[in-house]
Amino acid sequence: MVIKIIIDAHGHIGHFNNKWWGIEKLKEFCSSKVDKIFISNLSIIAHGMKYSTNELIKVINNDKTNFLYGLIWCDPFYSNWRSLILKAKTELKDRFIGIKIHPTIGNYNANDECILDPIFEFSESNQIPIFTHCDDERSAAWRFLPLLEDYPSTYLVFYHGKHKKLDNLLERKKKFPNIFIESSFCHSSRIREIIDNFGSKCIIFGTDAPFRHRSPYDIILKVYREVLNEKEQQLFFFENAMRLVNINK
Repeated sequence: MVIKIIIDAHGHIGHFNNKWWGIEKLKEFCSSKVDKIFISNLSIIAHGMKYSTNELIKVINNDKTNFLYGLIWCDPFYSNWRSLILKAKTELKDRFIGIKIHPTIGNYNANDECILDPIFEFSESNQIPIFTHCDDERSAAWRFLPLLEDYPSTYLVFYHGKHKKLDNLLERKKKFPNIFIESSFCHSSRIREIIDNFGSKCIIFGTDAPFRHRSPYDIILKVYREVLNEKEQQLFFFENAMRLVNINK
């Protein structure tokens, strides 16, 4: 069976390493296999949150194909982060789909006192998902536990689900039902393990496009399809992501 809709939940645009990475690079990487991709803007690293937010809004509004959906990369130290997120929500409408955080690049620990609490409170009260890295010490999954305890209804997506330490949080799915795992850099056996142990509704497909990819897109899709039945493919490749961010086909 061939899945008719594929959503890649982990992509980027922006100025990075003295290059501009735009929609053309994403489409080249995806090889026309993806219908929608969730993007954040790497320009925040060199130019700050205000610049990167405005740039991302412009890029998405210029995309008339509904290929791009935006995550606002949030700098918790920028005083007006709320107004920028609300601006994106207003101007992008249903193509604004969440908040991204990156503790390592932001130079803070996820559980440092009061740094992420306002973002999680804002996210929970506005039902806006948060997407985060969890692949190093500053953003380790265990550091998010106090935030989830305080804001248990928050929708939280962990990028790079290969890390086994995420299982300690997944084991608490009954208490934190809105945790999702994104699949970039996961071996197919890890995808199978997550589904077998925690169910098929907590994992979403993503690649970290267009960076750090190790295999052609066709190969990535092929190896995942080989370990998933028809219903699991539907959930993994698009239904879970659509449910997470409330987008329509």
